Amino acid sequence: VVSAQTGEVLLTWNFSDLRSWNVNWDAEKVILEFRSSQVSFRPLSTNCRGGVEFIGGYVFLSQRNLEKSQEVNERLFHRLTGASD
Repeated sequence: VVSAQTGEVLLTWNFSDLRSWNVNWDAEKVILEFRSSQVSFRPLSTNCRGGVEFIGGYVFLSQRNLEKSQEVNERLFHRLTGASD
């Protein structure tokens, strides 16, 4: 959470504590469930898809290993980034 007046960071969460995320497409609301709390927000300068793509891409990249010959699971990538159901 960032202060709108000062730009100061007021509250942060660790990605490793993220348990799930959901999107209410009708209300344009993203809900993040962490180990000890839940956060919901509505993006002001973009639509929800931008947030979902960012979170899903981050989850996808965190699951990959450093092996260069690893095949990319495109289906999983599309599911995590909202490109398909």
